[in-house]
Amino acid sequence: MGETMAVEAYGEEALRADAEACYELAVARAYLYTLFHKVLGGEPTTELLAAIGSEATAQAVGELAREDDTLASFAAFAGGVGDRAEDAAFVEEAQEEFARFFEGPAEPPAYPWEGPYLTRETMVFQPNTLAVRAAYADYGLQVRRLKHIPDDHVSIMAAFMADLSERAEAALRAGDFDQGHDLVAAMYRFSQEHMATWLPEYAAQSLHVTKAVLYPQVIHALRSLVQLDGVFLGETLAWLDEVGPRRLSEVTDDAVTVKAAALDDATAKLHGLRLRGLEDNELIASPR
Repeated sequence: MGETMAVEAYGEEALRADAEACYELAVARAYLYTLFHKVLGGEPTTELLAAIGSEATAQAVGELAREDDTLASFAAFAGGVGDRAEDAAFVEEAQEEFARFFEGPAEPPAYPWEGPYLTRETMVFQPNTLAVRAAYADYGLQVRRLKHIPDDHVSIMAAFMADLSERAEAALRAGDFDQGHDLVAAMYRFSQEHMATWLPEYAAQSLHVTKAVLYPQVIHALRSLVQLDGVFLGETLAWLDEVGPRRLSEVTDDAVTVKAAALDDATAKLHGLRLRGLEDNELIASPR
């Protein structure tokens, strides 16, 4: 009874403020995972480098960073990347580093798949790959080049988190408690079971280079995002459990702030950014 009374006492103003914070966090999460999917999945261009250094990136990082020094440092680094986006020599450096990290022919400084960090075997398509594939399938998704590209590639994992983030935001804005709760729980579960497990080592190994142009910094930022976002996703689940479906339904689209709407627009623009090689690291709807 006391718990019920506490929820009933949760006033409309407080509910709306928390809902706005929840939506702003959701759109920042969707933007950043979309950005990391693009950066770690396709060859960089002037447009991509400009997106890294954009105000939208600064806003999204600021929404999540709080006291995280790595993400705060990435915000400053990203601004510098944007300043050099029109510099042809810098673009070429970034493209050469992309090739070293993701294309070869030499061994990359760090493997961009989960499997080798779990088994210490460098082969692709390990048992964990099937678990990752099943997680995608649970939400109607599959790798575009299924069975040709490892499902546990870091860019594809980021794409999955971005997709779930956008779905969760839409569900919560519509007052769909069950779907929103399920999607937030799925993000938390996937990030903890398939990203937090290996990204710290991936980030550490990415530093085994003579010069870090772009990718070591981006990989470290993603590692920090996953670590920090685990806390935020847990807090969101606790908030949803406290509020419950009836109260959530009282807050719909009118709780979405101008700031959140601007990040939604920036995410949509990112989706339209096509990069060489990105098609290898994309998710598509599974055949029914």
